[in-house]
Amino acid sequence: MNPALASRARYDRVAIFLHWSVALLIAAAFVLGLTVDEFGKTYEHMVVNTHSLIGLGVLLLTLIRIAWRFGHPAPPSPQAMSAWMKALARITHAALYALMLAVPLIGL
Repeated sequence: MNPALASRARYDRVAIFLHWSVALLIAAAFVLGLTVDEFGKTYEHMVVNTHSLIGLGVLLLTLIRIAWRFGHPAPPSPQAMSAWMKALARITHAALYALMLAVPLIGL
């Protein structure tokens, strides 16, 4: 396989790192948001601040991820995917990006 084509067949390391970093931060913020009442009044302020900082991290990394994507397009969809599946994948991807921006902004 041509090396240029092989490199486009997968996401690059930066995109993978940003993807999993955002995913882990979202999971951490979600868990903290659900369990804030379990920490007691002494730690509530710290947990809320940590939750907020994680949300800012999600926002920042999402913006970096979007900027990275402009210069490094996604690999092509599998040829076996039908046109409606490709369209649905694009719509779902856009909705997830919108949520990764909107939710932290709402939290601010």
